[in-house]
Amino acid sequence: MSESAPDRTAEANARLAGLLAQCALGDQRAFAELYRATSAKLYGVTLRILRRQEWAEEVLQESYVNIWNHAADYAVQK
Repeated sequence: MSESAPDRTAEANARLAGLLAQCALGDQRAFAELYRATSAKLYGVTLRILRRQEWAEEVLQESYVNIWNHAADYAVQK
């Protein structure tokens, strides 16, 4: 039997939360994995909003700098 969409979403969210927790500990490999897992979608959203490639790239970079610097501040809500 295949997994349902809500199950896959919950699993993906748990994976991202785990990666973020590892980033809070300074794990650069976890950060690289988090980046690979999320950057395409985040770039797409920023590009759609800003409509300029160079702005979207800068916002993406700043976003990941903030993620790295503030990963420990993230709190999982249940």
